[in-house]
Amino acid sequence: MATVSIDLGGAEIVSYAADHKVALVITGGNQLAVVNLSNPSSPKLVKSYTLDGDAQSVTVNGDLAAVAIAGKESREDAGLVVFYKLSGNGSSTKIRNIGNVVVGTLPDSLSFNADGTKIVVANEAELTTRDHNC
Repeated sequence: MATVSIDLGGAEIVSYAADHKVALVITGGNQLAVVNLSNPSSPKLVKSYTLDGDAQSVTVNGDLAAVAIAGKESREDAGLVVFYKLSGNGSSTKIRNIGNVVVGTLPDSLSFNADGTKIVVANEAELTTRDHNC
């Protein structure tokens, strides 16, 4: 059996959307890739979306996806969790931005509760020179 791969740059975090037969992949920058896995032995890039900042994490619950985005100006700025609605299946899957929530510094490690009504986000909040009075 031949191995098939696709170049997603620095693919970092993956979340599988079983209802849509796709994986959402953050690529170590400001890109969110949708990968068709309806035939898992032959993955295909559906589309790559440019985000409004560097993605830190992605998670899916049914038709709802969430992406953690770092603050724009510095590592001290509040980040966002951006929510997307998934539609379609396999190669026809699309995502639509349905809103966002401002969260703490360097949001990471997202997870929905079982029924998708709540989400938890870990904020890394790394120390800065200001924290050390430098």
